[in-house]
Amino acid sequence: MFEDRDVTFTMGCGSEAGIVPGVETALKKFCRGEKSRLKVSANYGYGSEGCPAYDISPGAELTYEVEMRQFVRVILSSLTFLNVIETGFATV
Repeated sequence: MFEDRDVTFTMGCGSEAGIVPGVETALKKFCRGEKSRLKVSANYGYGSEGCPAYDISPGAELTYEVEMRQFVRVILSSLTFLNVIETGFATV
């Protein structure tokens, strides 16, 4: 079982903060203050390898309770492109 923790990360880079793809995908649809219990299949979690560091078996379905506490939308611009980066701050 993971501990409660606050995580700040840039959407699309959640794996760098230890966020499995299924949780990151779900968080993209959250509103500020939204809470949910997520069931994440192995395909969107740790897959067929599992995660020995957290004693997660290969092929395990994961359950998370998450809350989107805050997010910041950052707009980067130049003369040739416009790119929006969203940073999520959630309790996982």
